Amino acid sequence: MYNAVAGTGGGALFISDSKMELINCVFTGNKSLNSGGAILSKNSELSIENNTFFQNKSRNASSVWNENSTINIINSILWNNIEDDVSEIDGGNFNVSFTCIRGGYAGEGNFSTSPEFINPNRPTGDDGLWGSLDDGLNISSRSSCIGTGSQRFPKTDILGFERSGSRSDVGAYAYKTTATDFLGIIKDGEFIPMRSFPVVDSITEERYLNFSVARGDARAIQVELPKNKHTDKKNAITANVVGLRPNGSQIGNPMAVRLFRVGNTQLFRSYYNNGNELFGKYIVFTSVDGIKGEFANVYAIHGAVDGQINISIPHNQFK
Repeated sequence: MYNAVAGTGGGALFISDSKMELINCVFTGNKSLNSGGAILSKNSELSIENNTFFQNKSRNASSVWNENSTINIINSILWNNIEDDVSEIDGGNFNVSFTCIRGGYAGEGNFSTSPEFINPNRPTGDDGLWGSLDDGLNISSRSSCIGTGSQRFPKTDILGFERSGSRSDVGAYAYKTTATDFLGIIKDGEFIPMRSFPVVDSITEERYLNFSVARGDARAIQVELPKNKHTDKKNAITANVVGLRPNGSQIGNPMAVRLFRVGNTQLFRSYYNNGNELFGKYIVFTSVDGIKGEFANVYAIHGAVDGQINISIPHNQFK
């Protein structure tokens, strides 16, 4: 929620006589005259988990005002670059833990060092759109929010990327090592690469597709499914991948790579066994409606070592 204005309390959200959970939310640029630039909670139970509050403004409590409520805050960022004496939370007692909060607050794992956002001056990023990889409130490699949260946390972040490690990254956005770790996204049904790499010809029937790959290179395979066909699970599909020796013989048996949706985004990835990984990491993208219909597109992206690979898409999984 961003750039909302309220005349009294709770610039973005006023909660009264309710019970609410807020997970992986962003509140930025909200304003109120009094009592909570982002949220005012009155006579309620409020849980705030892995949220990011930034540049909210009020005379009393820049982020959250507590009026006779029970409020728990965990793994969250409450920050403001505006120089004033207004605290981020006020009005009553809060249970706060593993949270980055300007001015500090008593509680386990709390800290008050800058979250080091990648582009705090442009929260929506260069594309001006929320929910994309360049969102300015992603945390940078310098951030003290990386891996300093609790051991209990949501499986994915606000963009749908998996949260990894034994402890959560703090805030709505999980740390992403570099933009090139994510080779592209699907937007309006089209694949948009984060960096340049060739796309292999479409597979329109079950067959092997053989091509060479170089270390640090990548290939994308566009799969056009048969007309009016779909999978039993619209959010999952399987491809078989096997490496080839220079003489053309297979390296072991084909690896079944299961492609699946990550969170609520349009990004799909595959499971893979890192211990027996021969060909690098597979990242997969598909249309927002899942794998169905005429010319539904699936893009399998392979960051490989030197060599050749064969890929086949078994059509017996389509109905």
